[in-house]
Amino acid sequence: MVTLQHWFTLLISQWLVALPWLIVGVAVSTGLFLFAPRRRWETILPESVWWQPLYGCGLGLLLPIGSCGLFPVMRRLLWQSGSSSLAIAFWLTAVSINPILLLQLWRAFPDNGEVGLFYGGLSFTLLVCFSCLFAMQRQMITRVQGDESSFRYPAIAHPSAHRVAIAPLETEALATTKLTILPVDRKSRLSIGFYVFTRELMEWSLWLLLGCGVAACLQLWVLPMVVGSLNPWSVLLAGFASPIGFAQHFFLASHWLQLGNAGHSLGFLLSSTFTSCISFFLLANTLRPKAFLYLVILLSLTAIALNLWLNFYVF
Repeated sequence: MVTLQHWFTLLISQWLVALPWLIVGVAVSTGLFLFAPRRRWETILPESVWWQPLYGCGLGLLLPIGSCGLFPVMRRLLWQSGSSSLAIAFWLTAVSINPILLLQLWRAFPDNGEVGLFYGGLSFTLLVCFSCLFAMQRQMITRVQGDESSFRYPAIAHPSAHRVAIAPLETEALATTKLTILPVDRKSRLSIGFYVFTRELMEWSLWLLLGCGVAACLQLWVLPMVVGSLNPWSVLLAGFASPIGFAQHFFLASHWLQLGNAGHSLGFLLSSTFTSCISFFLLANTLRPKAFLYLVILLSLTAIALNLWLNFYVF
């Protein structure tokens, strides 16, 4: 009974901590739905997919909305802009190298500047590699299906449960195989925006609750066993079961740093940033199952390789 009470406390506490950021992310996603239609993205974005990740990086630097609030925005960018590389670059920038996170990292390790330098450098390297990878994937889809169809709806995006977009009043209704674009006047946009905000908030809150429940199980039974271990695999498992919040990540990373192992500290920071359990649950509602599986495998293998490299060749 006590164990169940502890699990429920961890579940609710993490859910309540992440919920305000999730609300902000859903609000930003609704704003993009109302005020950033696809035609505007077609005008803003460059034709070359190799330049589109720069726009995603800029949005990630301007919108540091937490590790949970960025997923609704990422999915909305996939739907609205049609650029996979832009959405991936936004996600990786906002979750790893946004200014607030780097400032907190510097304050957490003022006497160990190499931790911040390695973390920022490796995160930026991953950002560039993954953005280029998805830019190449979009080019392959473009050659097979045609530029217009791939721009309308990226192949990796999770399909919407209510595939309706809005357009100005003078626009005629457009029915496509992917979604229906309806002409809506300005007075009706507020009610539609409230409807979209409510639907998405309920959807994302449920996925966040599921992720927090699984993470609470791991934190209750797995995390205490691996925190004191110096095994690289234990560090990766601790990053997967890590709680929500940069402060908790820095506290656990400082534990390995005090033991004299900066490699484990950096490995935990990277794994908790890119391969945490709660992030995977939210990512599952952002991408299609096949794309989600490939990305999870790629992120996990990258985290394992970096952790081994840091421990055996750097520190």
